[in-house]
Amino acid sequence: MIFTKTMMAKRVMVFAFLVALPGQLRAGGKGGLPWQAALDHLYAGEYAQALVVLTPLEEKHVGNPAFDLVLGSVQYHLKDYGAAMFPLERLLMYEPGNETARLLLAMSLYRSGETTRALAEAANLHLDRLSPVLTREWQEMIAPAPAAAAAPAPSKTKVSGSIQASIGRDNNITSGPNDGVYIIPAISSTYPISLGKAESHPDWVNSLSGVLAISHTLDPSRTLIGGLSLYQTKDWQRKDKEEGYGNAYAGVALTFGDVTVTPVGYVQNYFLEDTLFQRYWGAQVNVAKPLNEKQSLASYVQFLDTTFPDYHPADTNRLALGLTHTYKAPESRFTYYQLLTGGREMAKDTLSPEAGFRFAGLTLGTAMYLDPTWSFAGNVGYEYRYHPDMENLYYQRRTDNQVQATLSATYTIDKSFSLLPKVSYIHSDSNVPINAFDRVSASVALQWGFGQ
Repeated sequence: MIFTKTMMAKRVMVFAFLVALPGQLRAGGKGGLPWQAALDHLYAGEYAQALVVLTPLEEKHVGNPAFDLVLGSVQYHLKDYGAAMFPLERLLMYEPGNETARLLLAMSLYRSGETTRALAEAANLHLDRLSPVLTREWQEMIAPAPAAAAAPAPSKTKVSGSIQASIGRDNNITSGPNDGVYIIPAISSTYPISLGKAESHPDWVNSLSGVLAISHTLDPSRTLIGGLSLYQTKDWQRKDKEEGYGNAYAGVALTFGDVTVTPVGYVQNYFLEDTLFQRYWGAQVNVAKPLNEKQSLASYVQFLDTTFPDYHPADTNRLALGLTHTYKAPESRFTYYQLLTGGREMAKDTLSPEAGFRFAGLTLGTAMYLDPTWSFAGNVGYEYRYHPDMENLYYQRRTDNQVQATLSATYTIDKSFSLLPKVSYIHSDSNVPINAFDRVSASVALQWGFGQ
């Protein structure tokens, strides 16, 4: 390979910067860090490739000071100064004495136009102890230079999304996690009268889905978010169970120190056999907080208004709470989480109180990043439902016990394409036989992503 002077200068600068990083960030070899490939790209001056490696790891490693330093460094070198501030500020909450991170934060602030705060951040740094390359860039940055070209404005709007096509086999397309709501509408000729085990029907299923997400950063503490998603299945034999939905959401992420609060509103239309079967609108408030470099907590409060255009006695209002605890040990490839949920659905029609129920659930899950190419995820969950009002058809109070397990993998072909194999199992036990069913499905999907 032939190196130009520009390429050689870039490698020398990155090497000088890496010398200033803590030793654990420069660990090499096949047994290195989950983001080792990103470090290799950073060393080579390949910042865009480094970000491709880091982006899918961010959700699992957020709050890890070692990861945040590499992420902030890459985003700074990509001139995305606004994005670089988030991981660097997170790091400094746990390691206020990390002078490399503080200097990078000061430089990001200065490039973003926040010169007063930038100078305050760098005021007490020991520049003689830091990377000569970084200190030289900082000193040149703050020196009077009228003739110097203005730094490009950081990108504030980000657009990302994906399109996914899948094929799979389902041993019971007739019954599903929420098919209990089909009981009464099934009296008409539009839907199957009997669900559960009596109408179990296997079939091959194709699906096509698309997701679009947009974010616009107003300042380091406020980001507008929104998105759309579409989903449609095509069964090979049982056409009356083909389903699809379209939904939209919008909200704002607010940062208060190390706490992020995200209120979101959303709407969805659900179609069965090309007919609008269910519509809902709702709102949710998410709150996330890192506890330390290993653990984080996230919670939500949700309100949901559900309407069935052809059968209003099934209309409900839902109020739910959830709490997730995530644990990720440094240097480990595994992330573990536990999710507790609970709440109630209340019938809007006073003549059909049996549509309402109370519920509680627990989900245990894990994710493993084998390397930048392969990752795996699995979970098992349990939910209990109790309907306090008597069923009109069966003259008993319905109770459901449902167990669900999922195992999936992601194989990254390149920065845009991935293969996603998945298998899932649902067992629903109910004292009302029409609601009892088992369901096993397996599929493989090809996904194209952009703007990641």
